[in-house]
Amino acid sequence: MVIDKYITIVGSTNWTYGALRKNHEASVMIKSRDIALAFEQKLKKIEKISAK
Repeated sequence: MVIDKYITIVGSTNWTYGALRKNHEASVMIKSRDIALAFEQKLKKIEKISAK
């Protein structure tokens, strides 16, 4: 997940109440415009490939 072209969250977390409240999930938050841009570019490539 990329938020505001600055925060990137990468991990195994399912974004449901149960997962956030009860499960043991692993995620990392990175605050970096460079990292956010790199992830956005990669996600756009994946989106283009999956649209075919």
